[in-house]
Amino acid sequence: MVKKSDKTCIYFRGLEDCLCNNSPDDPGECVYEQGIESSTPSLRCPHYISAAASLIAMPKNKIAEITERENTLYRCRGGRIPEANDDLNNLQREKIAAVFEESGAAYIGKINHSGEERASLTADKVFEEYKGQMVYNSGADFVLCVKDDKLAEMIVQWNKGGLPTSLKLVRQIINRINFLGGVNLLWS
Repeated sequence: MVKKSDKTCIYFRGLEDCLCNNSPDDPGECVYEQGIESSTPSLRCPHYISAAASLIAMPKNKIAEITERENTLYRCRGGRIPEANDDLNNLQREKIAAVFEESGAAYIGKINHSGEERASLTADKVFEEYKGQMVYNSGADFVLCVKDDKLAEMIVQWNKGGLPTSLKLVRQIINRINFLGGVNLLWS
């Protein structure tokens, strides 16, 4: 069952990129139609579209400026950043602080947990409120200005899953972080 629409949209390659986790048989508010590549059916998620539209219209802010400095660092080093690079790691800390300064609240989180932390992970332990404390290298994978129950449950599901784990779920987690206006952090 395919619903057709002529509205402007953002295309996804497939189901794994739908923030709503809707299937083609029961698409809910999402619309399946021909994608950019005519042989690939694509998904249009209105929830993602509205978030993306607001992000596209956002003026260049401090996070964008920090990201540009980060890109310059990569370009200057030929795309290779050595391990424990203070410049790159300090830029990640600046991103966290910028989210806090711009929104008045910030929550950091990790996607991959290990050992005891992984075994005991629950949705209420996914986010740590940032209040200006030191964040150590690789101490967070993302920063958001709001907590999100759906994201927390997805991260718990990812960590509780047996091997092999699904990359589809990782893509959904990353999409959810982006949908919420979050910032992904890349440490060295």
